[in-house]
Amino acid sequence: EQLSSLKSSFDKRVSKGLTPNITPIIVYADGLIKGGNSRYTAGMESKNYFCHIVVDPRKSTDLTEEELLDEVTDDNIKRKEMWTNIVGIFNKWESIQMNKADSDKALKVSVKSDYCKEKFSYTWDTVKKAVKLEKEAPELFEKIDNDGWSVTRAWAEYQSKNKLTAFLTVSQV
Repeated sequence: EQLSSLKSSFDKRVSKGLTPNITPIIVYADGLIKGGNSRYTAGMESKNYFCHIVVDPRKSTDLTEEELLDEVTDDNIKRKEMWTNIVGIFNKWESIQMNKADSDKALKVSVKSDYCKEKFSYTWDTVKKAVKLEKEAPELFEKIDNDGWSVTRAWAEYQSKNKLTAFLTVSQV
């Protein structure tokens, strides 16, 4: 849906003699896309190869794993809030933090809370529910991005199903 919309927008701009994309695709000097993967794909699929591109003079390999995650995800989070992105970014960040600490222990709630508030403007409680839904109830998690459900609604449905399952298991004994 997003790609179709971008391709249509690109075609309209090109028909007016303009550069296809308003927001540039940003790439590192070694070719890794920092921001604009969907714009790049839309440009290639619509054969609008003359997209506006800005090159960051640094190489992606010159950045730490954490710096690269921050830079690559900042553009994508701001452009379209999708819970698939939020959960993926959170999981990657948590993995990096645990590797840095060389520990299998869970991060402190306050650290997770601060990150979620700063990065996504959501509470840790909301992100935690989305992370669990993505892992344990992908069919409900998909409804958040695809059907416009809130995390709260999907979580309530998840809990409702779990209570029903627990009831059936106990009552069948």
